[in-house]
Amino acid sequence: MKGERIAIICLTAGLITVGATNYTGKEIKQVEVVQEYQDNNLELEKSIKEEISKVGRIEVLQMQVGKKATIDNKSKLDMFKKELTIDFKVNVHFYLNITDTVSITGNTITVYTKEPIIESNINYDLTTFKQENGIFAYGDLKLTPEYNQEIENTVCNKVNEEAKEENETARTNTEKILEDLLAKSNNRMNVKIVYVR
Repeated sequence: MKGERIAIICLTAGLITVGATNYTGKEIKQVEVVQEYQDNNLELEKSIKEEISKVGRIEVLQMQVGKKATIDNKSKLDMFKKELTIDFKVNVHFYLNITDTVSITGNTITVYTKEPIIESNINYDLTTFKQENGIFAYGDLKLTPEYNQEIENTVCNKVNEEAKEENETARTNTEKILEDLLAKSNNRMNVKIVYVR
């Protein structure tokens, strides 16, 4: 009886060993895909990046600035002096180029872009001219088209330089614009603009 048990145990162990050897030695010839895996977060991220990169160049801030320029005929005697004061009204536009340099972490989208491009132009409808002449100075002070253009360029360049102080306002406006854009496609996310050089 004892001998039979030992024989059965040995026989069982032998069968298990042979079966395991045969099983592990077989190659896997075909795997059937039961369900395709798709990461919805990656799809959402891709769609948001595409949506933002389509924005391209966008105007994020507009303002109007007043600048005065005074030109005279350089007369040393007030009675012969001619003086022209131009009160320029300058329209200033801030543009950002939104590209595909975007990263998404959790519920926040970070957009990397250069500082705003600032462009300005004279609003001729609102610009005024005031001429003052000494008692013996007759006629208006005449400006050549070239000199007039030089004055306008100087005014616009000065306005553009001063307008850089509004870059933070431009950043805040851009974040709001992009958040509103994403909300229209049911993507409620926070947007953070980072200026890079």
